[in-house]
Amino acid sequence: MTIPGRGGFRTKGDALAGGAAVDLGGATLDRVNFPTPSAWRPDKELADQLQMLTCGSTVAGGTEQVVDHAGLDKIYGLYRLSPLLQPIIQALQDNVYAVGFSVVPRIDPDAEDAPKKVKEALSFEKVGEDFDADPEITDEEVEKEIARLRARIRNEKLYLERFFENCCSGVMSITRLCILVGQDMEVADSGYMEVIRNGITGKPERLDWAPGWSIRAKPIGEEYVVTPARKRLSPVRAEDGVDYRQFRSWVQIDWNGQVVGRYKDFGDPRCMSRKTGKHYRDLEEMHQNEIEWDTWENPDTGEQKLVGALPATELLQFSLPNAASSTYGLHQWSGGYPGVEGTRDLDEENQLVVTDQKIPQMMMFISGGRGIPKEDIERFKAEITQSEPGQRGIYIIQAAAQQYAGSGPSSDPKFHIERTKSEQHTDALGLLYKKDSYDQVRRMWRIPKVALGDEEGLNKATGDLMFRYAETNVYDPKRDIFVGPFNAALLPELGIECVQLRMQSRVPRDPEILAKIITGLVSAGVLTPDEGREFAGDIFNKDMRSLEGKWTKLPTPLLTAILQTKNQFVAAALLSNKENLLGQLESALLGDAAKAADAQKLGGNVQEEEENGPEDGPEPAAEEAGKKGSKPVKDREGVAPESDGEPEAG
Repeated sequence: MTIPGRGGFRTKGDALAGGAAVDLGGATLDRVNFPTPSAWRPDKELADQLQMLTCGSTVAGGTEQVVDHAGLDKIYGLYRLSPLLQPIIQALQDNVYAVGFSVVPRIDPDAEDAPKKVKEALSFEKVGEDFDADPEITDEEVEKEIARLRARIRNEKLYLERFFENCCSGVMSITRLCILVGQDMEVADSGYMEVIRNGITGKPERLDWAPGWSIRAKPIGEEYVVTPARKRLSPVRAEDGVDYRQFRSWVQIDWNGQVVGRYKDFGDPRCMSRKTGKHYRDLEEMHQNEIEWDTWENPDTGEQKLVGALPATELLQFSLPNAASSTYGLHQWSGGYPGVEGTRDLDEENQLVVTDQKIPQMMMFISGGRGIPKEDIERFKAEITQSEPGQRGIYIIQAAAQQYAGSGPSSDPKFHIERTKSEQHTDALGLLYKKDSYDQVRRMWRIPKVALGDEEGLNKATGDLMFRYAETNVYDPKRDIFVGPFNAALLPELGIECVQLRMQSRVPRDPEILAKIITGLVSAGVLTPDEGREFAGDIFNKDMRSLEGKWTKLPTPLLTAILQTKNQFVAAALLSNKENLLGQLESALLGDAAKAADAQKLGGNVQEEEENGPEDGPEPAAEEAGKKGSKPVKDREGVAPESDGEPEAG
């Protein structure tokens, strides 16, 4: 860089000597340049790779039109670098997508109101569309249906457990798969699962992750396709039916924007080529028309053979609701995009400040005479560039004088160093802007800051309240959105009709909270003492020894009510470890009840005799005396009463 010179400049020495004004030329300003985060980023290679085509994809010399997904490349780059997005998405991942499923029945056959619900379901099946009908449902029909329902629910639960254990291959699991799809949903509004069906049964057999950044949707087809579908007849039964649907296909592209494969919409019954995207009547027709064949080698025998083009598998889409697009969803942080990008740029600016690259530590001025030879300047610059970071920001300014024939004394080169350390910032810039952007993005997800590990200005009570708010208003709605495609699309294809999936909630691990929960559940009779000890093991991180005695298997309120009878036989049965506990309790309680009934009956007879007197027979005292063979009871004067019969033998 050259600073323009001023022609006709005379020095003080020239003026004293009466010399003419000379042109000293221009002052040269050399700067040692270094790569900074603004010019080079560690993720630049990744950013270049993410320059993916959003409006079309070149394949086989042509262009394949897809639905625009603008800005997808930049979105993933920001997610990788943003200090705001990662903790929020991590919180959603841990509390929504990594918690797993539970299988729940649509109607619980063991519930108290199960007969009523089953009867209503059977009645609705018979009514159909005749809303005035009132069919009669017998108790036998209800009991038979409950028995069928109980068996089917058990079998469907076992089937789903086996399916989700085996549906992923390699290191992939259903939990990891849900996490990856959930990340795509939160970062780029849509996540995708590849569904592979069994070639014999036609049911879904495998699930795999299709990276969201690589998927583009093609325009929806104009043709209405007759599609087999399972229609729900009642809460306890479904039947086969048909739908008329329009389907779209999907393309998958690589880092260079080239199409590498195609997918069908989930549920599309047509045969489509994964290579060309064309639809065929069946596999045989596709193999006859597809030109290219691939060589397949048997891993066991090493035998090679030609195989035709593979049919396209199906893609199950998970997206956040978006009324502005029927193709893609809408990520929640779209409105906070400027703040997300601005905070990242601000961090890079602050990095320059911290490493003293924004304002140099000093400036060296060289003036007078012919200056320093250029070789020395280059050597000096080289020494600076090889120094440690934080010591490189030095400007070298040389006033290069042109050779002239002037009068007066000559001057030697002069060095002047101007320190600029005082002008450097001592702290980061834009802290208020950064904090405001953080709060803005966090509010767009409605996540309290305590859920992100930020406890500033919060006490324990407020923190617990915020956690409950996040569980109810943030995590639960997202769980329902995520599990929706499973229940609406995947489970009917598996033949499931009596159960559905429900996302679980995160189990608290705080010992104090666990202790309160366990105490309340044991007191309410939900947990038995034995189950309470099992959960208490999580508090102390050890296996609690099981207590002996059958009383540990009974709910506390029931146990208290039984012990209040003060029956020793009942207490002995509860404290014993014998298997036939119910039989012992029944015998003890029935025996105690029989004794109580006999005592009550005897007490009633005695009271009646005292009130009315004996109807027949001798006095009780005389009868007792006769039984024992004792002497007659004397009267009050000590004289025995006279006998009506024979005199007593001496």
